[in-house]
Amino acid sequence: MKKFILFFGILALFPSYGRAAVMGTDFLHKCSMVIKSDTTNLTDGEYDDLFFCEGFLEGVNYILGQKEAAVSVPESITIGQQARIVVKYMNQHPEQLNLDGGSLFLLAMRESYPKKSILPK
Repeated sequence: MKKFILFFGILALFPSYGRAAVMGTDFLHKCSMVIKSDTTNLTDGEYDDLFFCEGFLEGVNYILGQKEAAVSVPESITIGQQARIVVKYMNQHPEQLNLDGGSLFLLAMRESYPKKSILPK
């Protein structure tokens, strides 16, 4: 199951696959399903959004693990915890919802786990 989620997460990162990159407002909605699932039974569509978010985050983590990154995400942090950090960041910075999901992930993680200031502020 994890390989399945990872595969589609990585696939979602590439706009050339035939669809545009996920943008902030859509990414916020999809990742909010991770939090909603803690207290509510989700519909099939909401599970699709939850799995998309988890897969996307798995893919970003995989890519960050392949090269020197601007953030240092602890290995012990779960995908659910990362989703909560990203959702919190997007809710606190609605002016940045015009950015793509990957950029929002990096900004949220950099705010929570700064490593180096190689990304512009």
